[in-house]
Amino acid sequence: MDKAIERQRVLLQHLRPSQTSSSLENIESSISASVCSAGDSAAYQRTSVFGDDVVIVAAYRTPLCKAKKGGFKDTYPDDILAAVLKAVIEKTNVNPSEVGDIVVGSVLAPGSQRASECRMAAFYAGFPETVPIRTVNRQCSSGLQAVADVAAAIKAGFYDIGVLVLDWSL
Repeated sequence: MDKAIERQRVLLQHLRPSQTSSSLENIESSISASVCSAGDSAAYQRTSVFGDDVVIVAAYRTPLCKAKKGGFKDTYPDDILAAVLKAVIEKTNVNPSEVGDIVVGSVLAPGSQRASECRMAAFYAGFPETVPIRTVNRQCSSGLQAVADVAAAIKAGFYDIGVLVLDWSL
């Protein structure tokens, strides 16, 4: 219980402004970023205090439109997924070769064809062939299963960095 309370205290410290102020303008100017104890992804080292934490550091998604007749009706699924995977690399500055796994939650996908599309998207985005990719097809919870799979693999020590694509179905 003490460990959970300490985690909450650390999280609240990150959210608390460095100074208290009465006006909204002063509050906004007093908020400052604090350095995360985990550091950047390249230098991330697990500590004994928070060694079992799994943290989602970024979230990106594909744009939405009408199915079958919308703006992306002539766009290949691997091109759409590649754009999201590229954004992960560019915006998080993660080294693609350090990623342990890419898991794509994709319900009602056309069998092994979706796995091939996802693999091609990873190549288009700049991930090397050494980074595995797989799809999860679970009715109504493919995204949740993808999160659970990657979090469990990180906690088990199989790898330190995983990429998730949630409920990507075209």
